[in-house]
Amino acid sequence: MAGESPNQTPYHFVSNNPVMRIDPDGMDDGWVEGEDGVYWDECADNQETTKLGETFLSMDKHDPKVENAISADIANKGLDQFVSYYENEDLGEDYFIELARCYPHNASGGLGNLLKSRQDLADAFHISEWTHTKIADGSDRNNTLEHFIGTFLISAKYGTGAAEYVGLANEIRGLLINDRQNGNMVRALTGQAGTAFEWKDLQHNYQALLYFKGWARNTGYYKTHTWKFNHQGVPYYYKK
Repeated sequence: MAGESPNQTPYHFVSNNPVMRIDPDGMDDGWVEGEDGVYWDECADNQETTKLGETFLSMDKHDPKVENAISADIANKGLDQFVSYYENEDLGEDYFIELARCYPHNASGGLGNLLKSRQDLADAFHISEWTHTKIADGSDRNNTLEHFIGTFLISAKYGTGAAEYVGLANEIRGLLINDRQNGNMVRALTGQAGTAFEWKDLQHNYQALLYFKGWARNTGYYKTHTWKFNHQGVPYYYKK
């Protein structure tokens, strides 16, 4: 049988190489991309050991191939897909914060100094840069998605109060810096398109807060997390 079908042998799961492709500690696996998205496959360590029709990405969740595939999947499928990744224990609770910190913000001067002292604000800027780069596509849908993701991640990491403050501060920054420099303050305040400040974004932030609170209540998040304050007085959740 093996001679007639060389790919159908008891050693097929190790690419017919049981001497070199052993996995004594159970770590010989990796991240793959399939029809339902990116997931951790305990049987895949390269393309040959990946299921037919799926793509092996990497054994490191921080590999750009994994990050790009996850970001693209979220941009394509929306909020529910983002939440499914957030709930993925193989990625870890802080995965998206860690991912976003690879996208540096360009804040300088007084704002830059403020961000150095407020990690919640700094992370919000990093998240904004990530979502602008990987999630935004110019559509209203993904503009809304950006706000929901940012609010969700800041709420989960630092609390809903911090997320509300950050969302409002970011819109005011857009009004006072971007729109003022471009002569668009009146246009922004009167609700015209093409401005950094938009009233609908404040509404998106509020809706995102409600969404997070509902998710946290339904998943029992509030039972496993409680309020604490860091040395800068910023509230955040921590696992008991």
